[in-house]
Amino acid sequence: MSDYILYRPAEAIQWLRHGAQTMRGKAKRSGMGIVRREGARGIAKDLTQAASAVIEVGKSAVADLMHLQAAATEYTLGPEGFFVNRSTGGKQIPYKDIRTIRRAKDGFLVELERGSVTISPPAHIVAGGVKAPVGWLRNEVEVHFELIGEELAARAQLEILPE
Repeated sequence: MSDYILYRPAEAIQWLRHGAQTMRGKAKRSGMGIVRREGARGIAKDLTQAASAVIEVGKSAVADLMHLQAAATEYTLGPEGFFVNRSTGGKQIPYKDIRTIRRAKDGFLVELERGSVTISPPAHIVAGGVKAPVGWLRNEVEVHFELIGEELAARAQLEILPE
């Protein structure tokens, strides 16, 4: 068994990419309706449709960014420390620098000798008013989101503190 464990977002984040593609298609169809003028229409209707198309493009861009950010998030737990890799860059943290691991509203707050790291779900699935965090692929096996906090605490020989 390897001493290195890779956590990355579960396959469910692919729904973000699919949603962005759907939004882009809708925005494209909305925009094309403005170009093809059917009869005499007023400028107010054209402006409303143009604004709607711009909003749809913006929503799809945000969904794309969310997917890219989530897909770029990885945590590698090694024998002496862990490595945080996000779209904004990476950071290596020795376990000996971890002071506490605390449950946060939406994940874990890892308090370090200098600073802190928040480990939060890469995305959430919302269905019927229920919001559930997307889990991780732990060395390519899908696991519940909280396992990363529990394994990190075990490697750092700490207890997870409540909120």
